Amino acid sequence: LELEFQNVCSIVNDAAASSSMVPVSAAAGGVYSSASTLGATVGAVRVDVRVVRDLAPTPNNMPLVRKVAEAVENIGNKSEKTAAQVALFGKAFDEKFAKALGDTSVADRAEKLGQVMSSRPDLFAPQIIRQLRQLQDRLPPFSFRRVKATIESELGRPLGEVFRDFEPTPVAAASVAQVHRAHLPDGREVAVKVLRPGVRRQIERDQAILLGGARLIALVPKWRANQPVEHTRHFVEAIHDQTDLRIEAANYRRFHDNFAGRPDVVFPEVIEALSGERVLTMQFVRGIKIDALPAAMDAQRKAKLAETVRMTMFKMCFEDGFVHADLHPGNMVVKDDDTLVIFDAGLAKLLHEDVLIQFIDMSKCLAMGTPDDLVAHLRRFHTY
Repeated sequence: LELEFQNVCSIVNDAAASSSMVPVSAAAGGVYSSASTLGATVGAVRVDVRVVRDLAPTPNNMPLVRKVAEAVENIGNKSEKTAAQVALFGKAFDEKFAKALGDTSVADRAEKLGQVMSSRPDLFAPQIIRQLRQLQDRLPPFSFRRVKATIESELGRPLGEVFRDFEPTPVAAASVAQVHRAHLPDGREVAVKVLRPGVRRQIERDQAILLGGARLIALVPKWRANQPVEHTRHFVEAIHDQTDLRIEAANYRRFHDNFAGRPDVVFPEVIEALSGERVLTMQFVRGIKIDALPAAMDAQRKAKLAETVRMTMFKMCFEDGFVHADLHPGNMVVKDDDTLVIFDAGLAKLLHEDVLIQFIDMSKCLAMGTPDDLVAHLRRFHTY
């Protein structure tokens, strides 16, 4: 495909050498000219070509248009082979990924990156996306024996005394904790989140390694300007905070208060008396993951849900200044009445007033500002 890209560039540039056209170059994802004379986007199985303006079919440039079309057609033929190669790669990826998931130490390190990647079907093949989504809630669980020991140690009571029944098989398992379904003595259905044994020590060990690497990077003056140590420390401290479920309980309380006037968005209710540092008991919510909605769902309902997600994020960022920082599809489900339920609130960020003002002003510059507005923003909030 890269050779064909270069071929298209060569054809157009050869013609440009003897005309007034602007030369083109191979760019990420396709071939473009700065004069917008040719646009071509090439995916694994699709080719989309747009010929406009100077390359419109006329008697004078028809030979050039024909050559470009032939070159792009060659890309299309190769794309069929590429699709088959992607399928073969996907099968091998399935096997290797499943093996990697069996090693929780690998999963622990890869989870956050994989969750972000799993939400980008525009960048990765479907086979890869399907496997990366397992990082959202399908990692190998730890034993029920250790679950029981953790709960009894944290709550100070036998498991059978606290819960009327407790399912030994988790409904979800991630690198930091796993979730079990249970019923309280009064009949309420709850989700019990239990911290993985030893996960805090492992994160602290990884924290030392990552910070050591960041300090080495900071030895290079050019790289030191990007503050690698500070950014790395901010990242690992956020992950470390997720090993204290009391922080997540406090985040839920704050989100409950912030969204009290929004009936279309809810957060699970926390059972404070049955929660602690290593155990979090909350309301069990049934719904469909937001990226697994049925294809037959009405388009208007989907559009309304999309608006709800968008406005929820806007409210967090611009109104409340308290942002859920782990909003991948695995942490959002839709109930039968189209209520959006958001959970896994362990990773959240409070934007202090000075940062919030700066963030809002920069967003205004990007969305509706002029060059002068951007310059004014830089002068107000930054020093060079």
